[in-house]
Amino acid sequence: MASASSVIAWAKKHVGSSAYSQMCQAFVADAYAKGGGTARVYTGTATNAWKMYGVSTSKSNIPVGAAVYFNGTNSSVGHVGLYIGNGQVIHAYPKIMISNLNSIPGYRG
Repeated sequence: MASASSVIAWAKKHVGSSAYSQMCQAFVADAYAKGGGTARVYTGTATNAWKMYGVSTSKSNIPVGAAVYFNGTNSSVGHVGLYIGNGQVIHAYPKIMISNLNSIPGYRG
């Protein structure tokens, strides 16, 4: 099983990069695979990943290293990032950046 700290460390090395522009799901999948040593699972989109792995819609007690999903258009899940603690998310939009969880609209869980 991947350690959250190694997944997040890998992700943080890429802050500022535009290599994952428009590919937030690929960024999260690679963080788990390359940073955490888990098998990369191809889900195609954040919507598909949410359907497969979505667990909770609560903002309280989000585990560090958890994937967090946000609404897109037509009530789909349009964006995903990694929760890094202290109310922050690292995500690829359009460059890899760290944002406050509450600054990204449409939290799904």
